Amino acid sequence: MSQPPDDHLKALWKGQETETTPMSVDAVRTRAARFTARRRATYLVGLAVMLAEIVIFGRYALLLPGVGLRAGMLATLVGLGWMIAFLTVRRPGRLPDAKTSGADILEFHRTELQRQRTTFGDLLVMVGPVLAGMLIFVVAAIFSGRHLSRGLLNAAPLLGLIGLWLVAAWWFARRQERRRLRQLAEIDATRLD
Repeated sequence: MSQPPDDHLKALWKGQETETTPMSVDAVRTRAARFTARRRATYLVGLAVMLAEIVIFGRYALLLPGVGLRAGMLATLVGLGWMIAFLTVRRPGRLPDAKTSGADILEFHRTELQRQRTTFGDLLVMVGPVLAGMLIFVVAAIFSGRHLSRGLLNAAPLLGLIGLWLVAAWWFARRQERRRLRQLAEIDATRLD
């Protein structure tokens, strides 16, 4: 019959350094290139979606009948411009050239991971003006009709979608931060050949 290990041995076992296999410079470059390519693709898709939204909301800003509705759409357009500026500042950097050492590539990858940190507060700052424009639009839509209760019923789905987006953004920010910290730990544990 075996006995459970004592706590001292368990603490020693858990606290020991784990072995890491050394990586070649090409493997480090490949990992950094994959990360950079994913970030660039995400950036370009986000930019394309925002440009499409500018076209759609711009059309609504021209065609909507009420001043309040138009003001809401114009505020949303300003918010989309803010989002484009915010994303442009945080766009991914260029991967160093082929002659760069493995240590410099690791440092580039670490720096990019630190630069790409996205918190829920960052997301709120980025989309805050768009949400404000949407709320102006919703309030104007509620008060533009003759029946206030009908306006509230019409606005409920949009308000619900905004609430769902906030919850999804909070979850996304937490998930991204966990992934980013795991990737930073992997980089810190990487040894070069």
